[in-house]
Amino acid sequence: MIDNEISLATLVEQGLPAGSHGKVLLADGPLLVTESLRWLPSRRLVARALWRGRPVVVKVFAPGRAGDAAWADERQALQALAQRGVPAPECLWAEPGGSGESGGAGALLVLAEISGQLAAERIIAPAASEERTEALKSLLSWVAEQARRGVVQHDAHLSNFLWGESGWFMLDAAGCRIGKVSSRQLAKNLALLLAQVPPIDAEAVLAEGSEAANLPPRHLVRKAQQHRYEVMLKKTERDCTHYQTVAVAGLRGMCVRSAHPQLLALLGSGSDGLTEHGRMLKDGGASTVVALDHLGWVVKRYNLKKRRNQWKVWLGSSRARRSWRAAHFLQYCGVYTPSPVAYLEDRRTGVAWFISAIHRGPLLDSVQEYSQLRTEWCASLTELFILMRMFRWAHGDMKASNIVLCDAKAGLIDLDGWRRFRSQRRANRAIDRDKARLLRNWAESKALREKMIECLN
Repeated sequence: MIDNEISLATLVEQGLPAGSHGKVLLADGPLLVTESLRWLPSRRLVARALWRGRPVVVKVFAPGRAGDAAWADERQALQALAQRGVPAPECLWAEPGGSGESGGAGALLVLAEISGQLAAERIIAPAASEERTEALKSLLSWVAEQARRGVVQHDAHLSNFLWGESGWFMLDAAGCRIGKVSSRQLAKNLALLLAQVPPIDAEAVLAEGSEAANLPPRHLVRKAQQHRYEVMLKKTERDCTHYQTVAVAGLRGMCVRSAHPQLLALLGSGSDGLTEHGRMLKDGGASTVVALDHLGWVVKRYNLKKRRNQWKVWLGSSRARRSWRAAHFLQYCGVYTPSPVAYLEDRRTGVAWFISAIHRGPLLDSVQEYSQLRTEWCASLTELFILMRMFRWAHGDMKASNIVLCDAKAGLIDLDGWRRFRSQRRANRAIDRDKARLLRNWAESKALREKMIECLN
């Protein structure tokens, strides 16, 4: 690894050069920046580094008034947390902008590195639901404790909390509000945290009652979940870090940014490039489905059968776009569905395409005997219908061949009939239709049908 001498101003402006370390000369000696953790160009860089022979985390702020003010806010917040006894990284060194031999620009904070797990890793990653809910309750109780000390996050996010050897730590000092925290403020803060975990886990914690661990009322959690979904959905339909607009070969749509080069290569010869070299899975009137095994993708082309479908594409509400939105919503809910890659629309012809990853695992229609139905699949189907009623959505064509058995989870494919409802009564009717459609798969197997009825109720 190459060690390049670099100034603080250059680091925050250009980021850490790929394949190299950045050596910065401070007033008290050298700092070796080894790994970028978060970079906001021309604003701030957070990175791992070596300072006086020990691993640290550094925050570099852009030169100028805004950067100096952010540096001062962060430093004062760290001091306030320490005074109130809130566990947070210790500030080891603070260098204001314009000091040292670092090029005369850029402010710096050197913080002690704390080994441990970020909250998302500790709360969402474990396979056992009991382990996840216990970790979540632990964080909620800790946040409530810090609120009693007069500290709460402006915009609570799981990435702002870390579990270390001695318990939880607050990472984003500048994002904290210092002062008396009302019960309403605390409830909204906890609701924001609960909205960031799988809804079934949030519901498990809320089921213990709002009196325990200062839990927020359900309506606040539902409001935070809805807001989070709307923000997430808007990001999937505009250029941002993870998504990119596609406008090529007469097509328009969105794709995952990392898939953009492969998608452009397929479209080099026009829209036929999406399907002409794949393995045919379905060649029907309403749609054509092809697997692109070399990319790990499935392409579903929605063929134009009715004039109203062309109108939907013109109005930006094609079945492909609906599938794209549905896939992201299901992932938000914690329901397995193959990762969405892109959707494309040809508004001249009304034809549209939805691209996703190839699904993992067998389909539920492969289960034809009672002995083949695993307990964890039953539990997952139960959770699936709980989530459907909780968030008022229905699949629209829930036959067994549209349910994927991935590891211990039951997931969904073929999402173009998916729909959310404003009314709980209308949602319940649609969910009941989905349930009846699913049970028709086992009309001739009484034992299996009865077990499925038990799972779905």
